[in-house]
Amino acid sequence: MTIAIEASRSRRRGLISVCILILLSALAFIGLKMEITYTADMYSILDLFFESPDSAYASLGYRINRNPEDEEGVNVFGKGGAHDEDKNSDKGIGENKGIGLETLHHDPSDNDIQIESPVVAETGIMSNELFFAFVNHTLSASDAHAPPVLNLTKLHDPLFHARSIGRSLGRAYQKRNSSTWCFPTNSYRTPIGTLDTNVGLLYVKTPKAASSTIAGVVMRISSRHGSSMRQCREKHDHIRGSMYAVRDRSQSFLLTSLRDPTARAISRVFFTRISEHGNKPSDNNIIRYLNDDRDPQRGTVGPGTGGFQMFYLSTAVIEKWIHYNKQNEEMVVYPALLRAYVKNIVDSYDFIVVVERMDESLVALQLLMGLDPTDILYANAKTAGSYTYSYTYHKKSLRKKCYLVQKSIISDTVRAYLDGTSWIARNYGDFILHAAADASLDATIESLGRHQFEEALKNYQELKARADKMCSPFIKFPCSLNGTLQDDLARENCYEKDAGCGYPCFDRLVMSHKQSV
Repeated sequence: MTIAIEASRSRRRGLISVCILILLSALAFIGLKMEITYTADMYSILDLFFESPDSAYASLGYRINRNPEDEEGVNVFGKGGAHDEDKNSDKGIGENKGIGLETLHHDPSDNDIQIESPVVAETGIMSNELFFAFVNHTLSASDAHAPPVLNLTKLHDPLFHARSIGRSLGRAYQKRNSSTWCFPTNSYRTPIGTLDTNVGLLYVKTPKAASSTIAGVVMRISSRHGSSMRQCREKHDHIRGSMYAVRDRSQSFLLTSLRDPTARAISRVFFTRISEHGNKPSDNNIIRYLNDDRDPQRGTVGPGTGGFQMFYLSTAVIEKWIHYNKQNEEMVVYPALLRAYVKNIVDSYDFIVVVERMDESLVALQLLMGLDPTDILYANAKTAGSYTYSYTYHKKSLRKKCYLVQKSIISDTVRAYLDGTSWIARNYGDFILHAAADASLDATIESLGRHQFEEALKNYQELKARADKMCSPFIKFPCSLNGTLQDDLARENCYEKDAGCGYPCFDRLVMSHKQSV
């Protein structure tokens, strides 16, 4: 009897499994059919997006109305419903709520699209919302044809080519009153990721792009522009830019820092793999570490996303391995889409610090935000030849240890690899993005007025020289000059960890400067 019951149960389970399998197969077939129908000419739609935005958006089901007051403007409305970017869903954009209303300006001469939002202050949605919809529509589907590629071996100078494209994508950043980004808070730390919490001064800390140094500047601005009881709300986190995809630009200021991709990668290798982990800096080791794409925080290159900084800073989620294939190392996949991502990053941020032009970047930021030059004083947080710290586990407890940051050394073999087309192809987006940020800084300086900027830069560098002379002997970092941990002293001298160290001395300098004036 028991055996018969078990056999009956087994048959029922088997029948149920077969039914589920048939159902899933049917659903998969329907989904595949729909997906292929949608993507049968995906790249044609992508080309159309750059050549004729009206037709491209119409092909995706969006309703397009010409703005009667602006012959060059196009008002684009979503399909209706809530848009869920994280789930990559096809629910459209909330037409009734005013979300997704954009104005597109297209210049056929440079084959580029510039996106602005006339209602961003009302909707609280950042201006590239509709671009996200297009990207998600495109990337969520499988490609029915061989992907279009750019073969870098066919170019005379691939790096010059990338930088030329980047220079064409720069823009001048706009001035912002403190009332649009300084809001009181009781804490440096506030939640992230939502419209209500993405408020204030927001800094995306790009790893190995002077992020701790600039975080100290952000905290200094916050502490000096708040009330006597509270500093301005600010966030400085090692998180990806996609966490700030939804924000109200009338209540926030989003900035980040960017570094030459090769210099950033070498810095990561020597900072982490060689100095912290104690590995030998052999050519084979360095080249192997340069290709680390597994760690989203401490990695060296991006996972096929056009570069690490593209992957990290993009407010739109870039699908992994969409722009690079390890089997075709000298090819850039979907170069037009990669360029669109770069433009989206440049337009999403209110300012991008170019690490190689630190003082120029900070002075431009000072003039844009209406700051005092004493607000942007800093001491470098981590430099080669100094000591920094890392965390290690010892007897099931976490503790700090100091280690010497070794100077980066690039041999002829490593240099040849870095000059090769495979390295450029893998970081092609980062090279474009870095050039775009550099061009944006130039455009911003021109917008502010070259003479005014040069005068402000001169004054700042004179002030910084006095600050360095007066304060350098007294600045205490978490690790001393000989590698001794000194947390207690650092807590009295730094805003947080090794960021903003030396601020008490800078404040005394400010007071003496005011008294002398």
